[in-house]
Amino acid sequence: MAYGKLERVANLDPKNGSNSAYFRVMVKGEGLETLLITEKEMGRIRQRSLRNPEDTQMIPTWWDKVSAAFSGAFG
Repeated sequence: MAYGKLERVANLDPKNGSNSAYFRVMVKGEGLETLLITEKEMGRIRQRSLRNPEDTQMIPTWWDKVSAAFSGAFG
């Protein structure tokens, strides 16, 4: 599993009724992809995790641990 960091970023071109900020994260699936997640979506994601704790267990690879260590040192 890849290590990721959520960043709160401003909506640079807000439309009528849109959020002023999003959470941004880059993930790796079949390729690299950047996702924008609203505060409301984050709440739904967190609730789903709380309802399904058996599905949230993740074991980081050695590379995830190295990446996390370096991102903490430089981020």
